[in-house]
Amino acid sequence: MRHEAPTHAPVVTARAMRRIMHGDAVAAARALLAVPRDRRAWVMHRMLAETREAEQCRRETGHAHPVWGDGSLMAAALRRAVSAEPPLEDPSYCRVLAYVYLSLAHQAEGGLPLDRSGGA
Repeated sequence: MRHEAPTHAPVVTARAMRRIMHGDAVAAARALLAVPRDRRAWVMHRMLAETREAEQCRRETGHAHPVWGDGSLMAAALRRAVSAEPPLEDPSYCRVLAYVYLSLAHQAEGGLPLDRSGGA
């Protein structure tokens, strides 16, 4: 099965994702900090969709997706430009990290990632 990078974001479905750990959330927050605030919700949605697609590819083929990686959120985040990790004293970073956690919690409860500003 050949996997091409689509020109649009994959559709988020109920397929299982790999376990998400704290490092995944930090990597996602760093990726979101590197994009304009008004694009963060879209980028979060896309990272989660890519994560699902990559995990499906890994399960079906036994190999990482050629574009989106091993199905981890960290792989989806780190294939993008990311900012250096700021200290937790940075209120903007704290808001973006909280947005990532809220998006993950919302998704775990069966919803799509939050459609908000994506943190400050």
